[in-house]
Amino acid sequence: MTNISLGRDLADGKWHSVKIKPTRRQTEITLDSYPKTELAGEGYNIHSLDGIVFVGSKGKRQTRNRFRGCLADVDFDGSKILIEAFERRFPHITYMGDFIKRCVYENYGNSLVTFPSPNWVMKISLPKHFPGLNNLSISFEFRTRMKDGLFIRGAALNLKVLLRLESGSLWFEIMFSNGHRKLLKVGRNLHDGKWHSVNAGIHPTYLSLVVDHRSRAKKVSFKIKNFGKFFNQLRSNLFAGKGFQNKHQGFVGCLFNLTINNRKFSKKDFFKASGRLRVGACSIKNKCYPNPCKNGGVCEQSYQSYLCNCSATDFQGKTCENTIYKPTCTEYRDMGLKDNSHCKLKGKDSKNVYTAFCNVTDKTKTFTVIAHMEMGKKSVRDDVTNSIGYLTHEIEYPLGMDQIEALVRSSQQCRQFIRYDCLRYNNTGYSIFQCF
Repeated sequence: MTNISLGRDLADGKWHSVKIKPTRRQTEITLDSYPKTELAGEGYNIHSLDGIVFVGSKGKRQTRNRFRGCLADVDFDGSKILIEAFERRFPHITYMGDFIKRCVYENYGNSLVTFPSPNWVMKISLPKHFPGLNNLSISFEFRTRMKDGLFIRGAALNLKVLLRLESGSLWFEIMFSNGHRKLLKVGRNLHDGKWHSVNAGIHPTYLSLVVDHRSRAKKVSFKIKNFGKFFNQLRSNLFAGKGFQNKHQGFVGCLFNLTINNRKFSKKDFFKASGRLRVGACSIKNKCYPNPCKNGGVCEQSYQSYLCNCSATDFQGKTCENTIYKPTCTEYRDMGLKDNSHCKLKGKDSKNVYTAFCNVTDKTKTFTVIAHMEMGKKSVRDDVTNSIGYLTHEIEYPLGMDQIEALVRSSQQCRQFIRYDCLRYNNTGYSIFQCF
């Protein structure tokens, strides 16, 4: 047996991510992005588990060291164990006791808030005697499934301050009244539903941004000499959530331990909001599991629903359920095809796509032409080797019978056209006449 230990002081009331990847020769465990690898005493073999995996304890008889706390996104070899247990329709999962679908923080509840809608906003009230007048420091932790959302906005001394998610990255931006701006970007895929830590700072000569131990800084061409005046203006113009004139949608997700210049904001501050924020619990739902998108569509979430991005597939529709290819050339003509063209088709009951020639010369009829493997001229004179003097010629189509049958079912009329020419030699050369 091989024991691997990693981390300390993990009972801090915060979320921690764990990933274990065993192989036949070694085991790698990653805790909060910090990996550790050790050689395995015995090779890992999933069959040695006898198909039994315990989550939370080692069974009915083991109660002493049973886990008490919050678990999320437990994935064992592709099986979402907790979600499948909640749905209670998987016979291979046995559970004991009652599950609670939200995680309540007893010790940190007053510092935890859920923004359920992008239209909600919370005013941040700063005290008159504010500590640290030489810089502005904003820190917090967040968890979300939305790739866009405004965390903090403020205005002072003819400049605006924005701290937001943009396409899964954290943007820290200051904008001046003359149109100039300074921008820092850190991180990617920060809307993965995991907890991420943020620390943003405005200093007299530079900006700083730290996200999950990744940091960036940028010098600024101005210098704020009077930070006291800066904070006095900022005190009445600092908000969390909804943006200026709805230009940026508000953050949707969980915000934890919001701190500005060492002042922590708690339950009494959160109630100064435009709506009833959820205090003391983190409640966000992954609307993309199980994945509702079919045929390789990518699921993207909003705070109310989900959207299937089908752009990288050959399908369309709400869940990428409909192919973009038509069953016959008639549908392409109805869509505006005016010239003879090669088009991709797909039968209604077929899985494969094939190319056909769409003949739209006739004003009243449309012809879908599929070619066989022997299209073009081919001499058969040297191929006649038998004594009778005839040649058996195999005609094969590159597409399968299911596609041909689907095309036949979708067409009003069908015919197979085969032509061959005979050559007769005379004194002037070869002459061609059609044989049948």
